[in-house]
Amino acid sequence: MNNEVLDEVIQSLKQSLQNQGTHLQIKDPEFQPIEITKDNFHEIPKQPEKTIAYVDGGNAELLAASNFSLQLVKVAAVTYKGKERIKTIHLDCTVFIKEINSQYEVTFHGIKKEKLIFDPYDTLLAQPNTKLDPTSVINPVRKVLEAELAAAAEAEIIILDGELNPKSQQELTALENLYLQGTVLAIAKTNDLVTETGNAFVPVLKSFAPQTAWSYHPLGHSKRDLAILNLHHKARYAFKAERYPLSKLNWDEIAAALKSNASDPVFLGYPYGLIEADRIARISNQEVDYQRTKLMTKLGSEAKLLETYATTKNAHQILDTISF
Repeated sequence: MNNEVLDEVIQSLKQSLQNQGTHLQIKDPEFQPIEITKDNFHEIPKQPEKTIAYVDGGNAELLAASNFSLQLVKVAAVTYKGKERIKTIHLDCTVFIKEINSQYEVTFHGIKKEKLIFDPYDTLLAQPNTKLDPTSVINPVRKVLEAELAAAAEAEIIILDGELNPKSQQELTALENLYLQGTVLAIAKTNDLVTETGNAFVPVLKSFAPQTAWSYHPLGHSKRDLAILNLHHKARYAFKAERYPLSKLNWDEIAAALKSNASDPVFLGYPYGLIEADRIARISNQEVDYQRTKLMTKLGSEAKLLETYATTKNAHQILDTISF
């Protein structure tokens, strides 16, 4: 950019930051916003420690074509009481998603689990009149596995990664079973919350915040119980959180329990249990390459046929390797 263009960009950026707005805007006809007010900031109280299970999952694609996807999946649940880790459970499996009779059949290998069926044209997962790519099915599948492993963690509070907004009937069923366990919460690493002027909601909110650890709620009147959590007084990050409305514990009790696990200097204000769950569930590029090589070696001469199938998906990868 030349200086003239750069000046225009900076001016536009400044204008967008200055127009803060007064309340959260969500595309939901049932959501009734509440103006930002200091009354909704709640200093996090000190309360007895509780057991918290932090759950996260990861996946990586081994092979793909227009009609199938083969995925590695890892899910971990790490249980803490305060700063003490008391239990870790995890599962590793391979998931095969294939199209059969205009449906996606999902089978699990390495764990005992019944197959799942997805509609490629499910409007909860894809745009209307748009066919869902088999690779995309892994997201709700992984969420199902996360909810099921969370139920086995048996903690007073269960923390999922992301949000409690199921995109499929299978995920909804798994979450409903999990809700019977007690208090269920989701914390999102990132969010797209904005004010009515289009400004980012969390930075706007933080400009009004006290210099303490705090929770902010309610954000509005809705079926979804949302809050913003700032779990350390020196934290740079505040996170969107969502609580199952019928959970046993309220926001003050949840925030107090989380605060004692959110003081690690590696990421102040982010629960260390979620860092641990992410680490255990993360799949490295080296592991993907190793497993893919083993698979292709085992296939022998049939690997050439799979390369033909791969051409339905990997043209972009070829272009990415070309130096222009």
